[in-house]
This record gives sequence, structure tokens and C-alpha cells, in this order.
Amino acid sequence: MLAARLRELIDAGVVARDDGADGPAYRLTEAGHELSAVVRELGTWGQRWLSRDVRASELDVRALVWDIHRRVRLQALPERPLVVRIEFTDVRGSAAHHYLLLRRSEVSLCATNPGFPEELCVRADRRTLIRWWRGDLSLRQARQAGLVLHGRRQWVRAFPDWFERYLFAAVRPATAAREAPRAG
Repeated sequence: MLAARLRELIDAGVVARDDGADGPAYRLTEAGHELSAVVRELGTWGQRWLSRDVRASELDVRALVWDIHRRVRLQALPERPLVVRIEFTDVRGSAAHHYLLLRRSEVSLCATNPGFPEELCVRADRRTLIRWWRGDLSLRQARQAGLVLHGRRQWVRAFPDWFERYLFAAVRPATAAREAPRAG
């Protein structure tokens, strides 16, 4: 499916494919950069105006952990590699645990522990972790709702700084904007 989408974007002139020694690489064209502004505005609109109530069937842990894994601030990570286990308390089976191998050179999302000590565990139900990630809850509010960070104190404190949360996390819902007191 990804290959088909990439072909469509190439055919539309939004993305260009460059073949290099390490395999293909994709980059936005001028048209793609211009379109990205439109996509960002649509995302902002959706975050502001669409319902924030998510049905249980829409709480997709795979999409969430993929977004978390791709928004790591490499420069903020400790010098030595570490593993973060993400544990969903309301999921059964293999989807209940995901592992992030965090290194300053790269981040890997794994289905099993890749062989390093688990330095930090993030434990929460899907709804709470999603609400924190997309900006509906502060970390403090998420912890009050049941999110638990377990590990060495320095990793627990550093954890929020390792990530650039969801792209639209800072966009407040329209209802909150209407309810906010006016300055002056």
C-alpha cells in the first residue's frame, strides 16, 4: 500500500524519488512543499473543530506508537542507548507492549525487547496515552488519569523532553478557545 501511495504522489508531482547507494530516498518537490502548507492548515482545522471524543474502535495503538517513534528528539536523548517499554493496560496480546530503542543515531520501534535493559516503562490505557500525545491532557493530567512512568528518576524526568508530541498538540479545540477568558 505504501508503494502504491508513493507512486501516486510521484505521478502527481508532489514527491520525487532519488536512487542512491543506500536505496531509494523520497523528497518533497516544490509542489509538495506548497501542498504541505495546505495539509498543515487542514490538520489545524481538524484538531480545532472535529470532535475529540474517540470511539474505542478508533484507539489505534500501532498508529500512536509509530507517531511517537518518528517524533523523537535525537539530540535530547542520553548518550547511551536505552529501551522504553510502552505498555497498554487495556490491550491484550502482542499489541499490549511496544519497545522503543532510543539512540542518538536512530530510533527503532520493536515488537519485542531488542536486547537492552528496559530503562523506562510507560504504562497507560490507550485513551489516556492518546489524549496526552495529541495535547488534550498535560503530562500531569495524564498521570492523574492513570499514566505511569516507571524507571530511574532521571529518565522519568527527562522522558517528556525526548519527544516532539503530535504535530497539532498545541492546537486547542474550538470549544476550549470559546470558553477561555478574554484578555483585557
